[in-house]
Amino acid sequence: MIKKIEKINKLIKNTKLSTKLLLSFLFLGITPFIIIGSMSIIKGRDALSIQVFGQLETMREIKKARINDYFSEHKKDMGFLLEIADSLKRAAFDKLAIAQQNKKRQVEQYFRDHIANLAVLSGTDSVADLLKRFEQAFNYQTIELGNTLHLYLRDRFDSSFRNLARTYGYENIYLITKNGDIVYSLIKNSAEGQNLDKDKFINTPLSRCFQLGLTAVNIHDFTPDPVSGCKYCSFIGAPITEQGIVKGVMVVQLEIDGLNAIVNRNQGMGKTGETYVVGKSGENTSYRTNRLIKQGIAGQEKNGQDIEKALSGKSGQEIKMGSSGYLELTQYDPLLISGLNWAIITTMSLEEAISPRIKDNDDLFTKYVKQFNYKDLFLIHPQGDIFYSVLQRQDYNTNILTGPYAETGLGKLVKKVIKTKKYEISDIELYQPGDNEPANFIAQPVIKNNEIELIVALCLDVKDINHIMQQRDGMGKTGESYLVGQDRRMRSDSFLNPDKYSIKSSFIQKNQTKIETRASTQALAGKTGAELITGYHGKKVLSSYTPVFIENTIWALITEIEEDEAFASIRSLLYFMEIAAVLGIAIIIYFALFITRLISSPIQKTVTGLKKSADQLSMAADQIADTSRLLAQSASQQAVSIEQTSASLEQMKGASRETSELTDGAHELMDENIMKSGQSLKTLVQLTREMSKIEADSEHIVRVIKSIDEIAFQTNLLALNASVEAVKAGQAGAGFAVVADEVRNLAIKSTESAQNSQNLLNTTVLSINNSAYAIKKINNDFEGIIESATIMGDKTAEITRASQDLAKGIEQISIAANEMDKIAQQVAAASQESAAASEEMYSESARMKELVNELSSLVKEIKE
Repeated sequence: MIKKIEKINKLIKNTKLSTKLLLSFLFLGITPFIIIGSMSIIKGRDALSIQVFGQLETMREIKKARINDYFSEHKKDMGFLLEIADSLKRAAFDKLAIAQQNKKRQVEQYFRDHIANLAVLSGTDSVADLLKRFEQAFNYQTIELGNTLHLYLRDRFDSSFRNLARTYGYENIYLITKNGDIVYSLIKNSAEGQNLDKDKFINTPLSRCFQLGLTAVNIHDFTPDPVSGCKYCSFIGAPITEQGIVKGVMVVQLEIDGLNAIVNRNQGMGKTGETYVVGKSGENTSYRTNRLIKQGIAGQEKNGQDIEKALSGKSGQEIKMGSSGYLELTQYDPLLISGLNWAIITTMSLEEAISPRIKDNDDLFTKYVKQFNYKDLFLIHPQGDIFYSVLQRQDYNTNILTGPYAETGLGKLVKKVIKTKKYEISDIELYQPGDNEPANFIAQPVIKNNEIELIVALCLDVKDINHIMQQRDGMGKTGESYLVGQDRRMRSDSFLNPDKYSIKSSFIQKNQTKIETRASTQALAGKTGAELITGYHGKKVLSSYTPVFIENTIWALITEIEEDEAFASIRSLLYFMEIAAVLGIAIIIYFALFITRLISSPIQKTVTGLKKSADQLSMAADQIADTSRLLAQSASQQAVSIEQTSASLEQMKGASRETSELTDGAHELMDENIMKSGQSLKTLVQLTREMSKIEADSEHIVRVIKSIDEIAFQTNLLALNASVEAVKAGQAGAGFAVVADEVRNLAIKSTESAQNSQNLLNTTVLSINNSAYAIKKINNDFEGIIESATIMGDKTAEITRASQDLAKGIEQISIAANEMDKIAQQVAAASQESAAASEEMYSESARMKELVNELSSLVKEIKE
């Protein structure tokens, strides 16, 4: 270590002065530049970092607010859609109910009218008379009904019966005797002339209607009848009476056309709305009318829960899966027709009911999806059937719970909604029916009596999220914002690398494009922050991150900018500083060389002067040595004289001290006299004040005595007047006169006493005035004495101070003499030392010559 230091010292010693100066100038010039530049870069980087992070955090919070607002708006839209769907559903049910009630009333009225009309007809005498005539014709010639009498009656009355049938809608009219003989049939067939009690006709519909008609009006349900040969008909029978006696039965035959005409009217019921009637006969349930929309004819078997409820006497509305595999609304009610167990059913496609279409225009939901930029809208039955879709893609009319798309985002969402019975949102996933494009869904159920009636689902367009995240105002070339899901896949497309880091690519490539950065990890852990990290593309980025909570889903929202771009201004500053450093070094070298040469000339002159000075210094050293010796001798003599002077000053100092002590004593006595005189003066002043008070009191006493004298004089006058009055009163005032004389005598005595007191008081006042005058004179004299004593005290004090000052002066002179003695001794010693130093100076002057020679050689190096 020591050897290294010696080598360095040797290297420095052997270095030229010009090189040393140049290096020194460079060090002094560049060091502050480096320090200031480094501090500027550090401070600038910190300030810029704070600014950039602040901008990123601001952008992050703006994006977060917009994402939250985006989903909040969709949630509000969903609430609005639920109200629309529920309103449309209620309106559809109301429409079904109104249509059904109208038809129900018409059907019931249809049969009531037939029963009433038949009851009236059968009870008329004309019908009874006709039955009697036809029965007579039948009995007249039982073998051949086509006889003249029977033909005559038919020709005569057929037109009347035909008009009757046409008026009331009868297919056929029968007149049957009470024995069961069919004596008349409006339609000529094999039944006419037959007896219903025969084996082949027993228990036929016509026979049963006849049997019941003997006692009351009755209706026989629609069914095929072998007697009449009709495929599907109904009979109404009523007794024919004459004077209260049953003569036979009038039976009318009804076809289904009348009922079909009523129930098949579907104005205002759209393309899928229809009404039909079912009835139960024994264990068999079948149509009683033909269906207009779906396949179904009268007599065909038909079952269903809604039908069973209606046939059991219940009314209601429900959504059910129709026979064609589509969901439909159904309204069911029992028909109150005596003798019949019938029900009326009205149905409509649920899709058409909830999404009505006016002419060929879009339905309400289609318009809604187009207006508010949704990709699709679904209406889903709680059992999972998608019965409505705007786009009607592969998922339409499938079961999202059990079908091929049960594991898609929509399928998972519907399961969740059925479980929670509230608004839910799905995460973004690829959706196969939607061309395998990224999609996320929102859904909410329509609840009635705590039961889900249907589910409304919307497919959101991820382009809206990309639009929010890729608004890059103020984010430079590499700044971007993006979303990351819990599976570390993108939830918005990357701006910098959309081909590899888009939503679709991240799901297709799976593990290859996962975002596993510190920012995504922290944000998905629920933390908010800003850091310098390595981004998903492997470059250093300034990253600001925060979690975004969307219902039960969490995403990481990240805003980033590359470090190179963020600190580009710092790099520019560093580049300019490097240029400035190079220029500065060049300038410093130029000025160093210039100043070095500028310095060499004065140094050369200085070296020449130093040589001359060294020679003169050597000569002066000899002279100083001689002078120092002489000075030492003179200093010794002077020291002896100073000792004598110091002794004399000590004597003067003692005398001055005694004088000062005497003047101090005189001054103290003078102060004591002044103090006592002052006290006496105060006493005289007090005495003067008391005398003045006595004088004032005397004057007051004089006034009092004068008042007493005046009172005594008045009393004397009053007593005199009283005596005069008493004399006037004579003997009565004698006692009063004595009293008045006594009072008068007392008044005279009081007057005399007052005069004596007045004289004595005047004498006293005169004495007091004389005493007061004398005291005032003494007071004035005391004041003069005190003033003179005060002046004398001041003079004495001045003498005392002068004596003290003199003593101090003598003491200082004595001290100075002692110091001079010491100095003289020191001068003598210093002279001796100076002589020795002059000899040493001589040797140093020789050394100085050597140094000057070295300096001269250095100057030559500088010039070189």
